Amino acid sequence: MDIKSFSSAIKIRIALRFLTIFSNAMVMPYVVVFFVEQVGNKTATWMIICIGFSGIIGYLIGGKMADQYGRKKLILIGEFLTAVGFLIVAIGNMPVGSKPFVSFIGFIIIYLFTSVANPAYSAFIIDETTKENRKNVYTVLLWTAYLSIALGSLTGGFLFEQYATILFLVVASVSFISFICVFIWIEDKYQSIVEGAVTPEAKGKPNHSTLKVYREMLRDPVFISVAYVTLTFALMDEQLSYYLSIRYVSLFGDEGYTLLGFLRTENTLLAVGLTVFFTRFLKKMSDLNAIITGSMIFFTGYILLSVSELSNILFLAMGIVTIGELILLPSTQTITAEIIPDEYRSTYSGVLGVVATIGGLLASLFILLTDFLSAVGFTIIYVSMGTLTLMVVLNLKKMVR
Repeated sequence: MDIKSFSSAIKIRIALRFLTIFSNAMVMPYVVVFFVEQVGNKTATWMIICIGFSGIIGYLIGGKMADQYGRKKLILIGEFLTAVGFLIVAIGNMPVGSKPFVSFIGFIIIYLFTSVANPAYSAFIIDETTKENRKNVYTVLLWTAYLSIALGSLTGGFLFEQYATILFLVVASVSFISFICVFIWIEDKYQSIVEGAVTPEAKGKPNHSTLKVYREMLRDPVFISVAYVTLTFALMDEQLSYYLSIRYVSLFGDEGYTLLGFLRTENTLLAVGLTVFFTRFLKKMSDLNAIITGSMIFFTGYILLSVSELSNILFLAMGIVTIGELILLPSTQTITAEIIPDEYRSTYSGVLGVVATIGGLLASLFILLTDFLSAVGFTIIYVSMGTLTLMVVLNLKKMVR
């Protein structure tokens, strides 16, 4: 990977993203447990659902506004108010007089404004890259994400129970640091283009109808195909947290929890160790062929995870899943960057963010299906989804040609 070809803005984004994901990984995996301990299962479930929907709203707002007013403004708003949200969570979690509903409001703010900033960040990456180095940038971002999640989760595992309030303050500080760095060092190239392209009378006015753009999305079979791949990846990626975790605990008892931890660790370590290798491997492959290959490998791994009852096979399956991810994700992001219209980059990215969030919510519904379906039934669902995904991607290849 020729990191020297990355712009200074991309290098700053990579560094800040590492810090952000690292700090978030110290606290976010424990949010569900945090609320369950404070308010009980039923209330905590509704809280988590409300928090998830706030993210969907944020993606829709942020996508539209970043195309209209520029990336930097939305990023600054998102980072600053995310920091405020974590401060509120820390206040609500003070050892003396803990207030879970104050923390709940804080998490609503966090998810809302993180999602407001994310489409702007996605469009910013496209603005700052070229066709030649874009896939390398996505690969580096993926690698740093895996590494920061591993380090952050490990740190949070040791510290969260006793020092949760302090950790929330640390995450707030990182968001403030991101705000300051973006404010000082990041230039909004998209906003500069917009200001140079419109008349003074038109500045600040909507340059497109939101409904019109959404209609264009729904009429675009290429974008619909990419959205479907995004949905299925998000849905499958959460299976280990929902249905598969229930299956392994029922199969292996208390050892199932340990197995889940080892599988997640394997996924992270393999991703960190193999990213450079697969970067070289993917240079010989077109993006569409990489998506086809990655999808097949990815679903094969999950089918094995759903059908096997042997721990050795499960570790092999997780390795297969990881390889599929490393091939699939950078290529999908690269294709997405190429097919979306330049002037609607944030809007399209916001919609894809909503699609991914919905995929995660749908994955949680698989828990309800455990009362009605056997392991064979879930395997049939995985096979069906994998087959449909392969058909969609093969058709996508024809359309792009």
